[in-house]
Amino acid sequence: MSHNEPYAFKRDEAYQSIKQAIIKSEYEPNTILYETSVCKTLGMSRTPVREALMHLADEGLVQKLPNNGFVVKVATLKEIGEIYDLRLCLERYVVEEIFNCQMSPDLTDLERLMTIQDKELAQGNYWEVFEANRLFHIEFVKFINNGTLLEVMQSLREKPIQSGFHALRNNALVQEGIDEHWDILESLKSMDKERTMVNVTNHNINSKKRLLGLNLRTDRRGG
Repeated sequence: MSHNEPYAFKRDEAYQSIKQAIIKSEYEPNTILYETSVCKTLGMSRTPVREALMHLADEGLVQKLPNNGFVVKVATLKEIGEIYDLRLCLERYVVEEIFNCQMSPDLTDLERLMTIQDKELAQGNYWEVFEANRLFHIEFVKFINNGTLLEVMQSLREKPIQSGFHALRNNALVQEGIDEHWDILESLKSMDKERTMVNVTNHNINSKKRLLGLNLRTDRRGG
């Protein structure tokens, strides 16, 4: 193991811990995070924590403040809508590429992720459901081997993550999304371009409606 590996592990551990706390609203929107307090919570030195916070700032989950603090951000309703509109365009492009290039994608990872979603939802393990859902879309984009598009999709998946995790409190809405994933998978298995395009389109439109509806209801309760 090189000298830098233990440090890199600490930095990544700090990043994952802070990110998960933001997603789960253990750090709520507009909370100010100071390096010293986060270090104390995680039991780490300042350097890996600072770099983790800077990474999260690059992803748009926190914003750096002039006083060495970071404020937790949350996507607005307008941003969530725009993100899903762009995601729809990108995933429709993936469908076009798969069929126009006559690809035969290996669906093993998608099937594995769907099995995980079904199993973990039944057990109430919402974090695992959330992660499997996120990875389903990432693996889908990987089919066309376009690194730039994959980076864009990964960035888009990060932005509304707090809202997405909160949606898991409604099992009926989560099950709708999982059923739509199964529809996408089945149409890919049968190599039916038209049905795959319809399923991908419907899933993104429905996901947008579910998330926007959830946030509107939350805003009204908060007001």
